[in-house]
Parts: sequence; C-alpha cells; structure tokens
Amino acid sequence: MAFTKLMPEHGLEFDAVAGIQFYTRNNATDYQNAPLFTLDAMVLKRFANGFGAGLVAGTTQQLGNDSGPTADQLNGFRGHDWALGPIVTYDTKVGAKSKLSLGLRWVPTVASKNRIDSTKTFMGTATLVF
Repeated sequence: MAFTKLMPEHGLEFDAVAGIQFYTRNNATDYQNAPLFTLDAMVLKRFANGFGAGLVAGTTQQLGNDSGPTADQLNGFRGHDWALGPIVTYDTKVGAKSKLSLGLRWVPTVASKNRIDSTKTFMGTATLVF
C-alpha cells in the first residue's frame, strides 16, 4: 500500500509505502520464516532549479517467530531494523516532451536485531519519461 502527498505550493512531497511479506517453508532445511511488515517513508523538498533534498526512513518488523528446528534453537530468531538517511534528486527536461529524473540515496541501518546491518549501500536511480 502506498500514499503520496504533493504540496507544490511549498515544493514538498511526502511518500509512504507499507507492505507485508509472506514466506513458504523451506523443505530442505525445515525452516519457516515469519511474516515481515515493512514501512518506508520519505519527505522531499523540491527547489526551482530542479534539485531536491530530503530524508528517507524505513523499518522492517518481524510479526512472529520463525519456526523449525534451527529457529527453535535460536528462540524464534525474531528480528527488526530501522534505517535513516538522506536523498538528493535532480529533475530536468530532455527535449520538448521528455523528463529525466535522477536520484541518489544512502539509508544506513541505525538499529537492528537479527537482521543484516547496512551502512555502505547507496542507491542511484535514473528515470526517463518520454
């Protein structure tokens, strides 16, 4: 589920995306991952020169314990994480009708339990609308 609120009079954009992930049992290891709830939110200030800057926050929360012999030995291996970081964007026209949007974000893990910490991952995007 996603929500976007544009406030062009202030050059602001707010986006939120929530989801639930379900997993099937791994028969080879007899391991069943519990469902995960994910939430990502972004606030972005757009400037007249095409640049934008903002903040991205996200979380993954495990909704129950994993199951199976290995998970039982690890007390369900329930996990969660929180991430927070900056985003910069640039939008420009290409030709008469096309638009190019560039984005770069770094959203490192700031807190986690039983999840992989990520502090060195950047994401760059380029979108051409024609």
